[in-house]
Amino acid sequence: MIPAQYPRRRFSRISMCRSGKRRDGSHLPYLPNDLSPEPDHQTQMQEGKDRHKEEFRMTGLMPEDHHGDMDCKVAGTANGVCGLQMDVKIEGVDLNVLRDTLAQAKQARLHILECMNGAISAHRPELSPFAPRILTIQINPDKIRDVIGPGGKVINEITAQTGAKIDIDDSGLIFVTSGDAAGGQKALEWIKNLTHEVTTGEVYQGKVTRIINFGAFVEILPGQEGLVHISELAPFRVERVDDIVKVGDTVTVKVKNIDDMGRVNLTMRNSQKNSFPENL
Repeated sequence: MIPAQYPRRRFSRISMCRSGKRRDGSHLPYLPNDLSPEPDHQTQMQEGKDRHKEEFRMTGLMPEDHHGDMDCKVAGTANGVCGLQMDVKIEGVDLNVLRDTLAQAKQARLHILECMNGAISAHRPELSPFAPRILTIQINPDKIRDVIGPGGKVINEITAQTGAKIDIDDSGLIFVTSGDAAGGQKALEWIKNLTHEVTTGEVYQGKVTRIINFGAFVEILPGQEGLVHISELAPFRVERVDDIVKVGDTVTVKVKNIDDMGRVNLTMRNSQKNSFPENL
């Protein structure tokens, strides 16, 4: 919180220091800390004489436009100056004045940087979990309908449960905007599962959704099922499907193959994560 006695025109310098620290906390890579102390130069002309008296001061608490003839902002790091901005209200400024201005600004900059580094000296290794973010994923354009769902049912469910905003380009590029890490990642994983194209050899944990005489259907991805044939339910002969699995069971399956019609065939035979009844 900026103290009330600070003039509002000083907010630009103060906000530079504060934004530098917020940037550190948000895991945004950058060059070393920067800030902008501002020397103010006041010139007093003496009547009847050509010389003048220079007075410098750091204007963190001073009104620049009332007293000063030169408003000079110096932004930089401990390694040097990154930028300058100067308003001059007199006919000109000689090199000696500029030299003193930069020297004073450097002294102030290093002092303030030391104070800032005492709080945090480098950006965090990871983005803050509370920082807003935009995540992207490229999907097959043919899968866009799977993300949207009938009448927008699927995409509305994703946004309702994650709090993320989802924008879909016709090219299949999807932007997931979220106010926090958890919501954005959950929405991204949801979309990945909806649009993932199953390939032979992949292993999934799925839920048994239906049982028929010759096998069981297992949902391996949202809205995508595969068939475990009765001969693939166990490493031994199975007489009845419901001797091994029941609707609602979670099982580990491997994609055995995908036929010419796109149907996914699964197997449970070689999975050590499945437990089989011993009395069969």
